[in-house]
Amino acid sequence: VVFMSARTIIAVLVFIGLLILVSTTLFEPQERNLSRLTAPSIVPETVEKIVVSSDETFELLKEGEHWLLGDGRPVDPDMIDRALESVERLTSTELVSKNPEKHATYEVDEEKGQRVTVFVQDQLVLDFVIGKSSSVGGTYVRLAETDDVYLVQRSPIKSYFAPTQSQWQRLKLFDVDIGDVVSVKVESAAGSEFALVQGDEKKWGLSDASVLPAGFRFDETKARSLVSAFLNLRAKEILTMSPDPTTSGLGAPGGMDTYSLTLTGGATHTLGLGKLDSEEQHHYAQLDGEQYFYIPSFAADNIRKDLNDFRALNLMEFDVDAVKNLSIKAGNIQRIFEKVGGQWVVAKASAQPSTDFVLNGATVERSLQELSRIRAKSYVGDVSSGSGLGKLSAEVEVTLDSDDVVTLRLGTELQDGAQTVYYVQGNADAGTYLVQEHEVAQFTASGFDRWK
Repeated sequence: VVFMSARTIIAVLVFIGLLILVSTTLFEPQERNLSRLTAPSIVPETVEKIVVSSDETFELLKEGEHWLLGDGRPVDPDMIDRALESVERLTSTELVSKNPEKHATYEVDEEKGQRVTVFVQDQLVLDFVIGKSSSVGGTYVRLAETDDVYLVQRSPIKSYFAPTQSQWQRLKLFDVDIGDVVSVKVESAAGSEFALVQGDEKKWGLSDASVLPAGFRFDETKARSLVSAFLNLRAKEILTMSPDPTTSGLGAPGGMDTYSLTLTGGATHTLGLGKLDSEEQHHYAQLDGEQYFYIPSFAADNIRKDLNDFRALNLMEFDVDAVKNLSIKAGNIQRIFEKVGGQWVVAKASAQPSTDFVLNGATVERSLQELSRIRAKSYVGDVSSGSGLGKLSAEVEVTLDSDDVVTLRLGTELQDGAQTVYYVQGNADAGTYLVQEHEVAQFTASGFDRWK
């Protein structure tokens, strides 16, 4: 009896399960337009040729591990990867038209459509036409030799298949991390040369610091910035033919700067940076003695440096947290702030503010931070050479807990083009610099308004 009861229970459960399944099937919403766009399955690594035909027709060819345009220019591998990935997602559940007269409406016709053919070992495996984007999202696509138009909503295929071959060019010159760089040697067309090397703790310096003049403070961050700008160079356009050496300066004596890159694995690259085409605003360049291209003038300017460009321009060196007194003297007026019991007050020896003035200690702290970060515009020379500091516009003194005093001295004001600048000397070294007015405006202004 027990055995029969168990069988009965199982039968009842199975019946209930079937009933639920039938009910769900009967009452769930049915998908419309069940006709699906089914593209052949493609293994991206096996694809060897892609032909794109729109306003122009061109080929993308795989040679070894690299992709090239039909004219020999290198192709951006990331663009290839994204394009083939978008093909893998070329599926749709929405058939929008079977009428060939509608092809022009969806721009999947011969006149406006962008046709793409994909080959594996010279065998055509996929042939389709990319149309316009839908106002509701997605792209209209038609398999070639068919009339059916589908709306593809899960593939960014239109944006990943660029319609012109120039858009497929590999414009980034290097695929190198700065941590893998050993050195960058720079040889200018004028004959000067120096080498930047990466040392301990990834700090950048000169391979031969003896070339620097006495008192020169080398700025490691500027060296790193040059190397970073070099590694991130992008061509404006790749050339299919070598330019005239006289016009380009490439290969001509004294016509180009040379940059030699050495990597940790021993690999090397050489970039020749030639003359400026002033009309087009680009420089001629050549990589590893083979590939010719244009580099935008602003990018060329970012790597055209001489040793003086690596001079540190910070003017002050002191511990902000160790300051107990700040004195600002401009003309005959001296304002002095001192820290008493951890609070900033206006010193008795100072010029005094109005009776209703309330000092904001946070503003004093902020002024000290700004003072510590002041950077000069350019280096002038040594004080002894006549520096414009004979008559001071302002003098800022900071007294530390150790009773050491550090000073910023602002000398003569002058015009440097459209900018107002001051001769200046800080405590970082004995040199004289030029500093822009906005860097020191708080110390040349009169009154106490800033410190409320």
